[in-house]
Amino acid sequence: MSENVIDEGAVKDALSTLAQQKLLEFFNRSLIFEANLAVVQQEKAQLLNTIKELNEEISELQNKSSQTNDERNKKIGDLDANNSKLLIENEALTTRLNDLVGKIDTGYKPRIKELEDKLKQME
Repeated sequence: MSENVIDEGAVKDALSTLAQQKLLEFFNRSLIFEANLAVVQQEKAQLLNTIKELNEEISELQNKSSQTNDERNKKIGDLDANNSKLLIENEALTTRLNDLVGKIDTGYKPRIKELEDKLKQME
């Protein structure tokens, strides 16, 4: 029967040692989780800061792009207006040129021919 006798003190000591080991493992895991949580929170803060900086850069680029588009559109408008003005001036000059050519053909050339003929007669 002595074989079946269990030393309650030894069992209590073993259970106490096992409980202490499990508690120590739990504590160590808790410390690891806290350290991991701190690292994740730090990385989260860095990512949020990076996102904020990127959003600011995007906003600046959009503003610059908008200003560039406005400037480009203004330049295009100015060039269109100038082109229209030049087309009108060109049309006016072409009309004047055609009028002068017409005057030369109908007025001056016949008169010059008359004068040339009179000179020949006088000679």
